[in-house]
Amino acid sequence: MEYVNLQLNSFLILFLTGIFWGGFFDLYRVLRSTIKVNPVIDNLGDLFFWLISLLLIGPMVFWSTWLELRFYVWLALGMGLVAYFSIFSAKLIRAYLRFWKAITWAPRLIGKLTQHLKLVLTKTAFSYRVKKKKPGGPKPPGVREL
Repeated sequence: MEYVNLQLNSFLILFLTGIFWGGFFDLYRVLRSTIKVNPVIDNLGDLFFWLISLLLIGPMVFWSTWLELRFYVWLALGMGLVAYFSIFSAKLIRAYLRFWKAITWAPRLIGKLTQHLKLVLTKTAFSYRVKKKKPGGPKPPGVREL
């Protein structure tokens, strides 16, 4: 009976690990959709995600099953992922997006203010240059004014 309890505990731990993994995957999806980068950086981000996933899931599998990769290990992880995507995914994605907008609100505001200030200064400098010019444009060298 003790062996069955051990397997049930392992199953529960791996099920919760699958739920956590789904949340981590949604965080990665939100970051990937909001930050536009070139394809090389995008592929490096994918590789980085899988390395971090391995570093997070590997110890949990080792701790709960001593790396005995039986069918119930994959079943528990898969069931955790399915449970996460069917119950928590939509709500957590909205929360991640709100959090991302809250974090990037100030830098976006500063960027827009800087753009507007640059536009105003450019138009002011251009209008000042236009008013200061003499009619007829510049004279070629060697031509004297009367």
